[in-house]
Amino acid sequence: MPSPPEGPPYLIEKTRLGVRDAFATIFKDKSKIDWDEKSKLSHAVTYTFDISCTYCHAELFSVNLSEKGTDAHVYYFHKKGEVRCINCHLNVGHFSEVEAEEVRLAETAVEKWISTLPPGL
Repeated sequence: MPSPPEGPPYLIEKTRLGVRDAFATIFKDKSKIDWDEKSKLSHAVTYTFDISCTYCHAELFSVNLSEKGTDAHVYYFHKKGEVRCINCHLNVGHFSEVEAEEVRLAETAVEKWISTLPPGL
């Protein structure tokens, strides 16, 4: 689970998640947890931080990046604050059909946005 990479934000987030996990271990019935729901983008945004991605992946326009990847990263910069890394990379490290569909929806949003740009940009 990506956390802020360093400093007080890292310690605060680790503490928050640790308290939550301890509470769940003691008081929650794990058989009643809807794991499919917890794997969705709407849940992931509550604990995945872009800085955790960009800390290691600072170069978003590498030489080997596909045209589709370049378009997606340009979209990300234009929509910063509206979209996050996990909007397109939700299934990194994990995979489910639900997540794959959410990634397809994100790709459609990128393609739609690109079609609105003036020619030559």
